[in-house]
Amino acid sequence: MPEVLWSRRFRGLAELDRQRQAFWPDGEAPAYVRLPWWQTHAALFAWEYAGRGKGADVGLSRVAGARLAVDYLEVSIRHRLWRRARRVRIRSVDVRNAVLGPPVRVALPQRLALRRGTRAGRPRTDGYGGGGGALHARTVTSCAP
Repeated sequence: MPEVLWSRRFRGLAELDRQRQAFWPDGEAPAYVRLPWWQTHAALFAWEYAGRGKGADVGLSRVAGARLAVDYLEVSIRHRLWRRARRVRIRSVDVRNAVLGPPVRVALPQRLALRRGTRAGRPRTDGYGGGGGALHARTVTSCAP
């Protein structure tokens, strides 16, 4: 089909500099807006609950508010590290596949585990299990002419 059916009309909607300029048209954005969101959220927890004591009406002391901010920062850092490690793993697999070609799934050891007649002591009801340890395969019929 030679005709383009869809194209993006708007460009740059999610650019951070453009968003800062929209919020602060005179260009005087505070310095903290350049920090990552998870750092500003942890700082806001610390300011509101430890610094200003806003959690007192719900039984949250300033010390507990400070602990909340530290816990939030710790969880945020762990999450960022996990995401970064995941991104590195994905990139390394992409590089490996580019160099060696995509992996061929021949016979992976975990796939070779034979599913015998029972699962956790109960007979299987999904069509793959049988009885007596015999292997059974589900029959797949094609609708193609």
